[in-house]
Amino acid sequence: MSAGYDVIEREDNQIVKLFHKGVPRARAEEEVHLTQLARSVGLESPFVAGVVEDDGRYGILFDKVIGPNYLEWMKRTPAAWNKLARFFAYEHHEMHMHRLLELPSLKDRLRAIISMGEELPSDTRNKALSALQRLHEGDHVCHGNFTPQNIIISLDGPVMMDWSAMSRGHYLGDVARTSLLIELDSARGTNDDSLDRIKKLLKGAYVTEYMKICGLGDDDLEAWMLPVAVGRLLEDVPGEKETLTGMIESRL
Repeated sequence: MSAGYDVIEREDNQIVKLFHKGVPRARAEEEVHLTQLARSVGLESPFVAGVVEDDGRYGILFDKVIGPNYLEWMKRTPAAWNKLARFFAYEHHEMHMHRLLELPSLKDRLRAIISMGEELPSDTRNKALSALQRLHEGDHVCHGNFTPQNIIISLDGPVMMDWSAMSRGHYLGDVARTSLLIELDSARGTNDDSLDRIKKLLKGAYVTEYMKICGLGDDDLEAWMLPVAVGRLLEDVPGEKETLTGMIESRL
């Protein structure tokens, strides 16, 4: 499954997240609602103007956020890599301190995705659902796509992009998702040795710092990894299947 959208810059300091044909208007409207909801409680999210239509494709009109993403910011300041990796954890934790009880449940969303994964071996599905059942529900704001590429460092501070997967749940479920996404991105590799080193450093330092902040152990985070990895596998993102399959099999 591709990203499902294109990002188009406009001359008026705005950008359009334009979904591919066939994506319903309701999906764009839901992301507008979630982004506005995040802003309403003081979360660092972009200003969204609303839904637009272009040649049968629906999109979302945002004010452009000017600045490097978190990876680019780290690359520009190599002497501060460790400090910035820890700051990444504090940014995530600060977001988790917010609560929006009207959001959909993270556990319910994962349960539905895994239950409908007909291509999964039954043993994998059952073990992932069993692991998910034992986990705490939680009522913290979870971003769902909290990655360094989705954080823009503007002159006014960090701005978190892409609130389309926002949910309500236990913060460790969101940390597990971020850890997994960084690891998957790192596994792809690039032609930039500096960026590759940053990604490897970031995952370890971020997880270590976050677990210090919340005072829980590695086993508490590990308990989330199987259902989160299975949920990601079912998103069918190109280039991830082999890595995810290995992660899942090692945890069955």
